[in-house]
Amino acid sequence: MGTLPDLMKKVYEAASEGKWDLMKEAYDGEYDKYNAHENTVLHEAVFAGNMKAVELLLEFTPEEQGDYDPSMQLQTKNALGETPFYRAAACGT
Repeated sequence: MGTLPDLMKKVYEAASEGKWDLMKEAYDGEYDKYNAHENTVLHEAVFAGNMKAVELLLEFTPEEQGDYDPSMQLQTKNALGETPFYRAAACGT
């Protein structure tokens, strides 16, 4: 599979380009969606100021998740207790 930084790069690039199949494939391995700081891909996209990736992540609802609301991602907290929405406000994005 490779290292965790390799995985995060692959996932971030896939999300930025709207390639959801590649993103899902990346997570079929040993890692989950969090990095060492418990940031999700959405946390990282917000921190990087990549609003296109943020938009795509919030619009994405895979069929297998059924009624899952992508806006639930906004409530996911990192190790510091920050939500992606909080990080966006803190970063001024």
